[in-house]
Amino acid sequence: IQPIIVNRSADGRNTCIDGNTRLALYRSFREEKIVGDWQTIPAVVYNELDEEDIDAIRLQAHLVGPRQWDPYSKGKYLTYLRNKQHFPFNRLVDFCGGSKKAVKESIDAYADMERYYRPILESDSDFDPRRFSGFVELQKPAVKMAIAKAGLTLTDFAQWIRDRKIDGLAEVRWLPSILKDQAATEVFLRDGAAAASKMLDRPA
Repeated sequence: IQPIIVNRSADGRNTCIDGNTRLALYRSFREEKIVGDWQTIPAVVYNELDEEDIDAIRLQAHLVGPRQWDPYSKGKYLTYLRNKQHFPFNRLVDFCGGSKKAVKESIDAYADMERYYRPILESDSDFDPRRFSGFVELQKPAVKMAIAKAGLTLTDFAQWIRDRKIDGLAEVRWLPSILKDQAATEVFLRDGAAAASKMLDRPA
């Protein structure tokens, strides 16, 4: 039902720019001789798109469209567009909506996750992109400042994420309160944020 999107270059070569999974399935069905017509696939074909147009199509399909990427994949692609393609922030916001602050947090969260979280895992198979939201919350200045004031590092934060000392988003937001309380900090480092939060005098 949903066509793939193809770019046809000047030499007549066709490149799939969105829908590679669907295309791979069609090819595998054809090779395995699955019953059905897998010789052709619905496609929207553009002629000689430049890189900016291709990026715009991918952004519209996967950052704000009906087949959205997970937050980690969005952060990875925004990082590519910002650092490799040198897209200005206002262009990224135009494409994917939201605010410059949200786009910057996503890019910074991706950088922190790759720098501090991935290296402490035993293998790439242990990498859990669902933990990305915790690194987005880490971008709040109060959180990073609280970690630094407590004499701790972002590697420590990554270990808390890995070891599930921090689980939900709310638990990242509790860190400034937890880390300025010595007793709560001790409980947190031993048992996690949920246990430490019970020691704080905070509203439900």
